[in-house]
Amino acid sequence: MELPALATWSRRQPGASGLEPPELPPLVPAGTLRVVKRVLTALLFVAAAGAVAWLTRDRLLPVPERPSPNPPPFRRVPEAPPAPRATRTKSAPAATADDLRRIKGIGPVYAGRLGDLGVDTFTGLIAADSEQLAADLDVSVASVVEWKTQATAFLD
Repeated sequence: MELPALATWSRRQPGASGLEPPELPPLVPAGTLRVVKRVLTALLFVAAAGAVAWLTRDRLLPVPERPSPNPPPFRRVPEAPPAPRATRTKSAPAATADDLRRIKGIGPVYAGRLGDLGVDTFTGLIAADSEQLAADLDVSVASVVEWKTQATAFLD
């Protein structure tokens, strides 16, 4: 028995030849195609809007200025004016302050704080209470002990 071609099935009336095309279940439910089309349309719209924004970004946003090839110099902190010189009297020699910044770990800030506390010499640093200095300067006691060791080395 010879089977008719698939193209002829659509021209014939159902039941005329006795051979009917098999009923196939739908691959996708009917409502799903409508949802997929809407989602794809929305994605296409968003992509098109993004492309337009990207292509016109120079017109929408100002172009940032390029940095100058030479960066500006760092701001310098003005130095304190020199202290007025004390006049020496023959009866009592003037006490000179040591440069506490020679101690590793003491910079201009800590030297100023120590000066505010009345410690401006190596001997004054050695004589000061370590715990009290650490609390006043907000540093560890070990740092103050190390500063005292270095001050003793400077005096020797």
